[in-house]
Amino acid sequence: MANYVYFNVDFVGVSEELWDKTLISEPVTKKAWDDSKYTINELKELHKLSFFDHIEKEYEDDGWLKDSYDFYVNNIGAKWCNIDSWEHSNLSGYSAWSPPIELVRNMVKYFQEHSAETISARMTYEDEFRNFIGINEFYTEIDGEVIVHDDENYIDCEELQDMLNTRLSELTGQDIDVSEIEMDDEIPTLSGGVVVPQEFADDMVYNFWETGDLK
Repeated sequence: MANYVYFNVDFVGVSEELWDKTLISEPVTKKAWDDSKYTINELKELHKLSFFDHIEKEYEDDGWLKDSYDFYVNNIGAKWCNIDSWEHSNLSGYSAWSPPIELVRNMVKYFQEHSAETISARMTYEDEFRNFIGINEFYTEIDGEVIVHDDENYIDCEELQDMLNTRLSELTGQDIDVSEIEMDDEIPTLSGGVVVPQEFADDMVYNFWETGDLK
């Protein structure tokens, strides 16, 4: 089973009209635990959205996309990707093994091609076990065509753990190794308070997403 990578993307410069015209939802009927049926709105399958109209696609007789694995890896950035929320200018969800960098790149390119405004995007993400966390910032250049660049700030689990050990050791006056402690335990600090390693780690990650600095 694939590790989930949770992501959140904020877009700048995309009008509400353009957003609603391209991120289209459709009613989907599902079955509840008691076999009753209910209908909810879900975003159309990603490969059917306008961002990928320029890519030729073939379908099986039953309607499934042919070579879907290759399409999603090459054009989404993950072998599958689920979108939970798509309110204007914000996208969030989870994908398999890696963040959907190519999806965002394709979206930024499409939005820029259909907008007079300058389009940019910022994605934050984390592996469900925090094997990595990261930030990708996307911006455009127009040189006869729209070119999308992105700057990546990627932190692997070793770097994250080393920083967490350093910070907790400074706070507590102890030689802390988070791989050898219970993350939900309270540890006395030098200032007379307590620190909970899991909460401290969460705050470090949220601060990194906000500032771009791991500290």
